[in-house]
Amino acid sequence: RDDYREFLELVLVFLGGAPHYQFKKPGAVSHARWMAKVIYSLKIYMFQDQFHLSQIQRTSLRYVCLFIVIVYVKFGFTSPMTEKAPHQDLQLLQEINRFSSIHASISKRAMTKISNHLWYLSPEAAVFALFDSDVSEEV
Repeated sequence: RDDYREFLELVLVFLGGAPHYQFKKPGAVSHARWMAKVIYSLKIYMFQDQFHLSQIQRTSLRYVCLFIVIVYVKFGFTSPMTEKAPHQDLQLLQEINRFSSIHASISKRAMTKISNHLWYLSPEAAVFALFDSDVSEEV
């Protein structure tokens, strides 16, 4: 989908690449769509001088964007691979935990949110990990 492509392009711009990027006009924001919020956060951060943001808002937005590019980008694009889900969710939890050294509050809230979505991790579903090429044979 186009929003995933736009997200990756914005991550590149955020990290200092893609200097001639053509920003797209903002679309609708849905409370159900995390990707729309991610895209808006990155765009607002990049155009923060054109908004009336307090210093606290700027700082908070910077940490949200850091979470997006350090933690979320990898897992947001590999999550549709069913056989990788159990192993990747464990890695995601580890990355969120590591992010606490950068911003403990965001890490704690992200951990709480992702924990609400781990209901599927059962002995039956863990079998999918046997088909994940990233999991060593010793496991």
